[in-house]
Amino acid sequence: MTHDKKNILIVGGGTAGNALIDVFKDSLHVNIAGVADVNLNAPAMEKARGLNIRTAADYHVFLNEKLDEIINATGLDEIQDELERVCPKGVEVIGGHTAKIIWLLIKEHKEIEEELRKNERRVFAVNKTLLSLGNDYEKNIQALTASCGEILE
Repeated sequence: MTHDKKNILIVGGGTAGNALIDVFKDSLHVNIAGVADVNLNAPAMEKARGLNIRTAADYHVFLNEKLDEIINATGLDEIQDELERVCPKGVEVIGGHTAKIIWLLIKEHKEIEEELRKNERRVFAVNKTLLSLGNDYEKNIQALTASCGEILE
């Protein structure tokens, strides 16, 4: 089953915008259509250019394109109000607080995935040890104890 990617615009190139690029850059479901910030040297702007994501000093440049969401990563209420006023019909503007919750949830999900990968490697190590054991039970217990010690580290 194929899904169309959602096109997002990130407005704000500071810490929040930078973090959002990290969250969405490898997404199977989200395409970063662009990043906008008045400071062309802001961290997210530089990162976006390095990833071949379009950038602009003025977010209005992107408003005539197919967008599904605009994320206000500036933290500025006046930008939020302006985005809500000028955004095309059917495009949702996500404010900074909501964007931060999304970022935290995705970060937590990635941390859980990493922990699962670590546990998978640990189980593999124990399984490998068990498969290598012969009939020498004392030696087997020592090897298994050593392997379990590695797992707990």
